[in-house]
Amino acid sequence: MATRRPDPANGRTHEPSLREITGDVDALRELMDERDRRYEDRFNAQQKAVEAALAAQEKQTLAAFNSGEKAIAKQEAAQASYNERTNEFRGQLADQARTFIPRIETEQGFKQVALEIERIREEIRREHDGLKKEIASLRETRSAIEGAGTKQAKDVSMIVAIIGAITAILGTGYIVLRVP
Repeated sequence: MATRRPDPANGRTHEPSLREITGDVDALRELMDERDRRYEDRFNAQQKAVEAALAAQEKQTLAAFNSGEKAIAKQEAAQASYNERTNEFRGQLADQARTFIPRIETEQGFKQVALEIERIREEIRREHDGLKKEIASLRETRSAIEGAGTKQAKDVSMIVAIIGAITAILGTGYIVLRVP
């Protein structure tokens, strides 16, 4: 007698009996009934949760509506008060605008100030150029004196340079302070 090889699809070596099939079917029915009860319980719990959420949402919507009504009433009162204050403020601005200096006069004043600033700058540039020439002259003098090589000549040129610088500083200060 040859041994039967197991069926690769289900691993059995023989055909199942009616008793085995009936047992398997009963076990499947029990499993299906249990799952059906679970799904029914879940559905009922979800239905209760949805109903509770809808009731809470309805209460919340009603409370929000009532709060909105109160807020609208308060806002209308506040707006009326604001409008009254705004009208007073506009009146104050109109009074103030009548006392301001006109724009044309202000612009003319600024133009005059700008011209005066430019005149002072030009004067400072001229003074600066003169100081550059004096410094160059002092440098040449110092170079000539240093060429002689004596200490006394160096000291004299240093004194002359200091006096020239002080003079330039004092002249610049006088020009800046002398502006009308």
